[in-house]
Amino acid sequence: MMPRTAPAAPPPRSAGRVNDPIKMIHLRSYQVETSQAILEVVLAHAIATSQRARTEAAVSGDKFPAGMAFAYYDIADVIYEQAELLGIQWADRTLADFDPVTLLAQPPPKGL
Repeated sequence: MMPRTAPAAPPPRSAGRVNDPIKMIHLRSYQVETSQAILEVVLAHAIATSQRARTEAAVSGDKFPAGMAFAYYDIADVIYEQAELLGIQWADRTLADFDPVTLLAQPPPKGL
């Protein structure tokens, strides 16, 4: 039987961290900008998917796409609420001017 060895010690808490305050500020602002960019992509996807599902529900009369459209509306609405509370200014003007409640409206009939 092999003797047990102690597990490796965890790395010191400062490992991989930046200790220079100027670099830390730069990294934090980069992370915020990156986080906002990711949030904008997620929001744009939720809006587009909700619009497609809403159109599919109107054409097919199926309740599943209607439920999916509502779920994506709910996601978009929560993102907008949280962004407003945090004071996020949308870089994408289309997102800044968009009202998530419009995702609840029925699409116009084809041909109009």
